[in-house]
Amino acid sequence: MGVLKNIRKYSLSIAIGFALCVVFSGCYTDFAPDIEARPVLCLNSLITAGETISVDVTRSWVYTDVNGEKNHEVNDAVVNIFANGVIVEDDYLPEEGDEIRIHAFSPTYGEAEATVKVPVAPMLKDIECVPTVKEGRVHEYEHTFCTTIDFDLGIRVTLEDSPEWQNYYHYGLEHYAEFVAGSDSTEGELNREESSCIIRDGILQYEAEPIFSEHISEFDAMMGGDAYGFAFFTDRQFSGTDYRLNLQYRNVQALITCTPDNIEEVCDSGFIVCLSSVSESYYNWFNYCWQIYSGAIWDLSEVGLAEPVKGYSNVSTGAGVVAARSTAKVRIPMDDFFVPLVKKALDKISGNEEK
Repeated sequence: MGVLKNIRKYSLSIAIGFALCVVFSGCYTDFAPDIEARPVLCLNSLITAGETISVDVTRSWVYTDVNGEKNHEVNDAVVNIFANGVIVEDDYLPEEGDEIRIHAFSPTYGEAEATVKVPVAPMLKDIECVPTVKEGRVHEYEHTFCTTIDFDLGIRVTLEDSPEWQNYYHYGLEHYAEFVAGSDSTEGELNREESSCIIRDGILQYEAEPIFSEHISEFDAMMGGDAYGFAFFTDRQFSGTDYRLNLQYRNVQALITCTPDNIEEVCDSGFIVCLSSVSESYYNWFNYCWQIYSGAIWDLSEVGLAEPVKGYSNVSTGAGVVAARSTAKVRIPMDDFFVPLVKKALDKISGNEEK
């Protein structure tokens, strides 16, 4: 259905563009505009609570400046970082609630600064995980056997929202494997070095969780816009209350290579739910990106039927974005799901599977 929506969306844009080309084909001429625009400093930084701060300092350039597009480095800038009004060293670790100000000065391009507050990490509870097996395969090798498990995954987690201020969030999913191949191997135990658990990400079904689509207008939806790739949301629909996220994945895969005596050890793995509180600047930046790549207004502006979508920046020069986040991470162990399936696979290749 989403494909058909996108086809309609782009077909309309192409049709409009073709019609305008026919009407105005005799009115166009090539020209190189002489734009006087002095380059300014551009600051970009994503500040994460508990991690050192990295700042990328470049300069702006006019879109006709081919050399500037290829090389916009700034080598003479001096950057200072302030935490709660006090200048800090490069190894400073920002904390939740810190107000971070970044100031840069270049004799060539002038100065720029931006301020952002590091948000407080969200509180998560009542995590539920429901995997559903789709297919399993097993292959036997000289020292090991490999079980491939294809499955869907449903995750539900409750977010406790604070009513004290407007909150912005970003969701992500990681995975982990505790077993390290060869970490405790001895001579003659090559099979242990060949053991591993590899989890391949599935496809998040954005339409299953309506909060990911709260930024999409009715017009954008009608034109085929969807939330794919946009895992940001706000608390404006549930401020100060709990919200239960419904996260559905399709086509997740686990490849577990082990021996009969280390199945439990290798299967000590799973997922990590990552939910971040993010600054308004981070949310606004990605919302702008969504408008560019998926929004209907951008398509219409490309053919002259709407005003151009303005870029977003919270830097004093209007170039760059300084954002912040604090992340809460919760592990979801999957060994209780993997171990029985791997043992069943071993029984199959050993000829011990129950008829």
